Amino acid sequence: MQARLRTVAPVTATHAKARAAVPDGGPPYATHEDLIECCGLILAAPPAWKYGGACQVFLDGTSAL
Repeated sequence: MQARLRTVAPVTATHAKARAAVPDGGPPYATHEDLIECCGLILAAPPAWKYGGACQVFLDGTSAL
């Protein structure tokens, strides 16, 4: 097995803004394909709403998986 480090795109007011596959710095944004290919998942988010909300938005969008 091999670990993959991913992050989620920040939350915006519209959520419709297109994002690059890789942020300016840090790991690439998580995709649904990352979740499909994984055998295990570790989630962590700081308590600040700025980042915790982004994780919630990403996970809410994965219900079809």
